[in-house]
Amino acid sequence: MGTREIFLGIVIALSMVFLLTCDKSLEGKTSSAEKQSVNEITQYKFSFRDTPGVVRLSRRTQVSQDKIRFFNADGSIWFVFPVTTEQVENEAFKPFSMKLDYALLILTCVRDDSAQFEVIVNKETGLKKIIKKSDQTFELQSWDNFILELFAIDFDKKLNPLRSNPSATEPVIKPPQGVFFHPVQIKGDWVQVRIEDTSGSKPQVRGYGWVKWKEEDKFLIDFFYFA
Repeated sequence: MGTREIFLGIVIALSMVFLLTCDKSLEGKTSSAEKQSVNEITQYKFSFRDTPGVVRLSRRTQVSQDKIRFFNADGSIWFVFPVTTEQVENEAFKPFSMKLDYALLILTCVRDDSAQFEVIVNKETGLKKIIKKSDQTFELQSWDNFILELFAIDFDKKLNPLRSNPSATEPVIKPPQGVFFHPVQIKGDWVQVRIEDTSGSKPQVRGYGWVKWKEEDKFLIDFFYFA
């Protein structure tokens, strides 16, 4: 075997090792665009217990036309950007969740009055700004409805186990590995989920269960916005 063939063999072998290493490093991980973890949310500067819910992009939003506007308390413009933007150029703007290419923009609402919403525009500092209700780009959504419209949730199976009914004294359900938990209904601090297995050619429902989604002013679940 010549020197060239030996060199090519080494390059191919190293490439395969690199690819396998990358694959292992990504195994079991979900990108931040798909998942918002409870550990991340607990760092945010707000308590959702006394808030009316979230303000999010409305289903009526015309993505190709509308602009997103935030105002200061005195009525002056704080920040404006088009819905179609791919990157928001304002370091102070860090909403609860944002992925504009999926028309996803969610802000915590701290006050809802007849003319406007007061929202948190920076989850790290708690900075608040105003959205006018005359702006049809946004709509208010309760926390319950926000949870129910998620694609799926996840939770700590040991600290917050799935149960047969919405009570901490009910039997624990041990779900299969690799399933999705789709929100179905809410009763107080508990959310019922549909356990769905998507490993086969068609999704199969593996049952239902209940898990706590909040406790006082803390979330207990991870959010999945997209499939």
